[in-house]
Amino acid sequence: MFGGMPIYNGFSFSTTLDWIDVEGSPSWNFGAHSGDFALLNNSSGVGSIVNATAADFKFDGLWAKTWNTPKESGGPDNLLGTLSGYNNGGQVWSIATSLNGSYEFYVAQLGLIDELGLDFGNHF
Repeated sequence: MFGGMPIYNGFSFSTTLDWIDVEGSPSWNFGAHSGDFALLNNSSGVGSIVNATAADFKFDGLWAKTWNTPKESGGPDNLLGTLSGYNNGGQVWSIATSLNGSYEFYVAQLGLIDELGLDFGNHF
């Protein structure tokens, strides 16, 4: 399965993000950290996640890795970017990111946000 991400658990996802079955698909069998699905930024630009009701939310953390690599394959960190939380257009927090073929956990951050920006580069 591949396609635009629907509203999921009360959150909306930008058009730069697709959802992919990374466990059951013979084409994209790259493994998810948990479950069967992963988000993919296969487009240029920042991926963003917002509450579907426009309410503020708390960022509890996420797992990320480069795309098109076997699960937990490691390798050099070749996607450098930023994970950012915004509220009313202002940046609340920002984390420098560095991704390779193994899942990296980015921990929860303090402060309520109304948008999560995923600027890991293309193909994460």
